[in-house]
Amino acid sequence: MLVKLCNIRSIYTCLFTLFCVSIPFTDVSKAIPNILIGVLAGFFFFVIKKEDFKKLQVKWLYLLGLLIITGLVSIFIFQRWDDINFMIRLITIVAIVIISLPVKDHIAPVKAFVLSSLTLLLISSVKIILYVKSSGSFDFTLGEHINTLLLGERPYLGMIYVASACLCWFLADKSLGVAKILWYFISLLFVGFVLIITARMALISLVIILFALVFYSKKRLKASLGVVGGILILGFLLISFNENLKKRFYLSTSKDFVLSERLVHEPRYHIWECASGMEQNTVSFLFGKGFEQTEAELVSCYQTRDKFYTEDQKQWFVRERFNTHNQYIEVYYAMGIIAFVCFIGFLFFVLTENRKNYYATALVLLLFLFLFSENLIHRQIGITYIGLTLVFSRFLNSEKKQD
Repeated sequence: MLVKLCNIRSIYTCLFTLFCVSIPFTDVSKAIPNILIGVLAGFFFFVIKKEDFKKLQVKWLYLLGLLIITGLVSIFIFQRWDDINFMIRLITIVAIVIISLPVKDHIAPVKAFVLSSLTLLLISSVKIILYVKSSGSFDFTLGEHINTLLLGERPYLGMIYVASACLCWFLADKSLGVAKILWYFISLLFVGFVLIITARMALISLVIILFALVFYSKKRLKASLGVVGGILILGFLLISFNENLKKRFYLSTSKDFVLSERLVHEPRYHIWECASGMEQNTVSFLFGKGFEQTEAELVSCYQTRDKFYTEDQKQWFVRERFNTHNQYIEVYYAMGIIAFVCFIGFLFFVLTENRKNYYATALVLLLFLFLFSENLIHRQIGITYIGLTLVFSRFLNSEKKQD
């Protein structure tokens, strides 16, 4: 009986590792992560132990649970049945955390995620090389070809590659000799690729994460400052010679350059201005407008807005029905101030409970920063990434305690 139980646990760990492998390829096949979650849920009750639940960091879990309850209450009171999908996504995040509890081997899933991300990077690199060879151009500023070449949405893949780089640093710290050098080399591949595809939020997040390293390296302060300074100088040189980066960050040395004239080409400039102009009454302030109503008001703003640089851009916004592109703003307007406080509290406790571990803090910081520019909970890859961030931060903390 004991042998069978051990075998089931080994199978369970392998299945969870496969789930981590599938995350970077979510945009290629959305079904595989969902199937694996279902299979893991089926095995869960055969492998879980009472002591496994002690691993849960209950402070942030309480706040996340309260956020879900607040949302469900609003749905029933105000008949916002379309909002139920958002609550299901939040529950999925909790489910990912819970199904990770029986996993004893914390390194294998981390390595699997990193190597899967590396595989995706290498496939994308081959596709980019073939594209450049056939088209004779290397324009990564705008265009539908970008997501096709990258096998996913650029912002989300940029986020995954930066997270993978952080995990490589952790794995290098746990390794010796050639293995340590190899993990650092792989991390450079991730950082270099993010620069090549000019994923803006990923690059900004990477700089902030590297600055945070200074506060975790008091014994090696000079070395850490040297690393950060070197990376900033390298980044400056890359921006100076990379036209894609200049265009993506609206940088120019031309005397005729006017930032306000260039910002009209930035979708978030229009989205956030429309979001900031939405009105609130007492009920909506406390309980929100609902996600459908929030989106409808944004579209209404797009239809009447006169700051678009062309009519085609305006119709593109109306047709695509862009959401807030900021998870904090959306939670506030769609769910109200009570849910917003729960959401901020949840994130605050996640950060404080990981503050002693640089690698875990780096993952959490990356999540926080991306929530400013993307509505992660609206996409499957975003949901699974949030869940995996919570899981990996626990894994990294656990490994640190064992050192």
